[in-house]
Amino acid sequence: MIFQSIGSQFRAPDMWRHLTAHASRDSSTKLTHTLEATFGGKAFLYQNGRSALAAALTQIASDHPGASVAVNGYSCFVVQEAVHAAGLTPVFLDIDPNALHFSGATLAKALTENTDIKAVVVQNTLGIPCDIETIERIATKRNICLIEDLAHSAGLRYGDGRAAGSVGAFVVLSFGRDKLLDTVSGGALIVRQSTDTSRLPQPELLAPLGTRLRDRLYPFFTWIARMLYPIKVGGVLLRGLLWTKLISRSASGSINPSYTMPAWQAERALYRLKELDHDIDRRKALQEIYQERLPSLIVADTPVRVSIMVKDRAAVLRALRAHHYYLDDTWYDSPIGPRRLYPSVAFPESRCPHAVYAAEHIINLPTHVSVNKKTARHIAKVIAEVEA
Repeated sequence: MIFQSIGSQFRAPDMWRHLTAHASRDSSTKLTHTLEATFGGKAFLYQNGRSALAAALTQIASDHPGASVAVNGYSCFVVQEAVHAAGLTPVFLDIDPNALHFSGATLAKALTENTDIKAVVVQNTLGIPCDIETIERIATKRNICLIEDLAHSAGLRYGDGRAAGSVGAFVVLSFGRDKLLDTVSGGALIVRQSTDTSRLPQPELLAPLGTRLRDRLYPFFTWIARMLYPIKVGGVLLRGLLWTKLISRSASGSINPSYTMPAWQAERALYRLKELDHDIDRRKALQEIYQERLPSLIVADTPVRVSIMVKDRAAVLRALRAHHYYLDDTWYDSPIGPRRLYPSVAFPESRCPHAVYAAEHIINLPTHVSVNKKTARHIAKVIAEVEA
């Protein structure tokens, strides 16, 4: 059985390493110095990626109270949540259907129509590199702050060869679930511009013990659920874990820039960073299989999750489930995902038709550690038969 998420990046050995991880405060210092050397700035560790993004935006808000922030129109709920938490207003930009990200032309139009925009967040959706050259040029010309959100793109490169995270004034990392640098939670902000970082919210406290225990136990609980799925118990267990809040739903949680990343998670993040290039190479081998067998459906090249657009997503997902491939977690099944939170977002669907279309037709094919080449070939075969 293959799942898209549900702790799928944690096989038994890594699950036990996560469960039993321990470290001294030196681990946090080492991670901070590693990030500073990698991205060329001053690094701060936060409890989660959304708090790191909110911290960067708070800096923008201190200079431009009540300003607007341009964000991708196909994204996660926590991005616009971080914008609101900083006291700013998100402006959603429709995507280029071939890149799942807004173009430079779309950004330029938005800046002309809304002079309150003082920052732009690029996210390289699902690891697909955005047109950073054009976006950077426009941001520089209009004097707006460029923030790189690397939740999906740590370790990847733009079309011009530059590394993701080497362009923006601020760089945000997420170590959250299903990301390339998955430690269940955790985040970082790297300030690359010359600025007074004393105005940033300082992450000095640990989150409540219950929150930290939930992060530590998540791979263990989800591993058990995956193992019990074939005998119909796993699904019941997952529902019970969610109901009791022993595990949290996607995009749940709070924004609190005063909370830092625990040292044991910093140690796990260092391990993920060390293995990142190897992990990306392994994913690229699976990516090539999907590209070879589903060339007409591929949206764009990315080793994080290979994105395809299908005519009838429900039919494809049913066929995959019949073979025990549970790929219903699509990242994203609404323009601002997850779907359960979408009604609370004042999303301008009429201005973002490409984002609406993508949310209705996209499926993300897994490249995580539980997928091998044989499985990738079979997944592609099942999809091709339905789409034929």
